[in-house]
Amino acid sequence: MVRLIMTLLVVSLVVPCTVNAQSPFQDFMPQNFFDFSADFTTISDTEITLAPYAWLAGMEGTLGINGRTAQIDISPSEALRMLDIAFFNFAQIRKGNALLLSDFMYSSLSDSQQVGRRSSVDSSSEMIAGDLMLGYRVARYPITIDLFAGARYMSTSNFLRINTILGSFEGSADRDWTDPVIGSRFMFNITEDIGFQFRFDVGGFNVSSENVWNLVTGFNFRYNDSMRFVLGYRHMSYRYFDNTGFTFDVGLGGFGSALVFTF
Repeated sequence: MVRLIMTLLVVSLVVPCTVNAQSPFQDFMPQNFFDFSADFTTISDTEITLAPYAWLAGMEGTLGINGRTAQIDISPSEALRMLDIAFFNFAQIRKGNALLLSDFMYSSLSDSQQVGRRSSVDSSSEMIAGDLMLGYRVARYPITIDLFAGARYMSTSNFLRINTILGSFEGSADRDWTDPVIGSRFMFNITEDIGFQFRFDVGGFNVSSENVWNLVTGFNFRYNDSMRFVLGYRHMSYRYFDNTGFTFDVGLGGFGSALVFTF
């Protein structure tokens, strides 16, 4: 049963945003911080950001179906071995101070193990997940600060087959749910071409999940005015239960990278 569910949410998101390269560190002026009267017309009125990314995450916690639970501890290398295909992309539209943020994640994983001489276990899993957030940029210099709120959706489809000398036994578990989420994002420049960012959001509030939280941090390296490379770390934690005995009480964490294109 561990191999049935261990394929959930193993690879996904990294650092889904871009830093405004407006000033090197030595030009930071504290008097401009939280200056709500700042002339935002100096920024492009409309900006579109696309960021395909990869996130190689390990997973540990408690998973269960029909009231039966198991402890799991999967390393990033084990997760990579199980991966069949994955696609992830972050998108953002900013018009003035208003923000629309979205994130799409798809992964398909499978595993097959021999148990003894005459038994084997085959498992597979598909995941579709995504965020949709509305936000507002409350400050932009020397630290860019965004506040946002929205929803995080998750859908999983899992299959397990146990082959023994007595025959084959199959089982499946499909779940989907949506959680409300609120959060913030902080970005600033270390140099003209290197930026740092930090994002934290929390949700669930017993609407679907008991709680869910997400932390993303990383460095941006500017290639030119429209492209950046990102290296970062993300940790996401879910605590979800339902009345059928399904349990998803896990934390996922690992490093990742992204290419960020701004238009």
